[in-house]
Amino acid sequence: EQLDINFESGFSVITGETGAGKSIILGAVGLLLGQRADIKAIRQGAAKCVIEACFDVSAYQMRSFFEENELEYDDECILRRELQSSGKSRAFVNDVPVSLVQMKELGEQLIDIHSQHQNLLLNKEGFQLSVLDILAHNGEALEHYGDAYTEWKRTEKELTGLIAQAEQDRADEEYIRFQLEQLDEAGLTSGEQDSLEKEMKLLAHAEEIKAGLYRVEQILMADEGGLLPKLKESLIVLSGLQKIYSPVKEFAKRIESCYVELKDQAQEIGSQCERTEFNPVRLEEVNERLNLINSLQQKHRVQTVEELISLAEDYRK
Repeated sequence: EQLDINFESGFSVITGETGAGKSIILGAVGLLLGQRADIKAIRQGAAKCVIEACFDVSAYQMRSFFEENELEYDDECILRRELQSSGKSRAFVNDVPVSLVQMKELGEQLIDIHSQHQNLLLNKEGFQLSVLDILAHNGEALEHYGDAYTEWKRTEKELTGLIAQAEQDRADEEYIRFQLEQLDEAGLTSGEQDSLEKEMKLLAHAEEIKAGLYRVEQILMADEGGLLPKLKESLIVLSGLQKIYSPVKEFAKRIESCYVELKDQAQEIGSQCERTEFNPVRLEEVNERLNLINSLQQKHRVQTVEELISLAEDYRK
């Protein structure tokens, strides 16, 4: 159910007959190296299997690995692999969940299993340099070099970021300049859109408006059947009755007031009718102007011309 084993400094040998359990130890170590898990490794009836190993890494200059993988460094490093009977597997380094790739990369720097048909860690240049540094007692020099290298990489990354930011700022400046030029070329004025929309409505219905005004003018002023001639005729009749029937004087006065007001209205309607003309050229101009304003509003996600003008002012700052 449980097996604990300690390897002291120096050379250790594990011996035993076939079936004694040597492969269990190697299999457990292999799981700590990120090898594929098999639920057969779980004891029958158990819910899970836990393999844990503790390493003293104080002499192996591995701080950079932990920093690169955003792991907290400690001279005592604990690797743990948990296998669930459901088939799920989890890996931990110093109680922090990690990926199998990270566990494998770290494990290969701590353990080297020499077996047939497997690549040896000795063939890796980084491991060879690490062994040389350990044997040459270059720990302090290596630490200084590592700090300098880390600072150089940090500075390089910062410089790369500043260059990228400068390029982005230039691109943003060019974009803003282009947007500002487009807004300036539009020559927008406050209240312009409302005025154009009213004019557009008038131009689009000019023929209908002119016909209606002309019809009302005829109803009021036509020689035959017009209201004004009828009122004029009524005034003449009442004027003749005033000598024999005085009450009609008040009637005549009120009708004359209506006559004057209607005549004034009829003249204004006639003037407006003459001024109202269908102008397809102007209609096209207004339509194009409104289309430009609407396209700018959609592009800059605003609702009014005033917002576009304010946006242009912000671009100038």
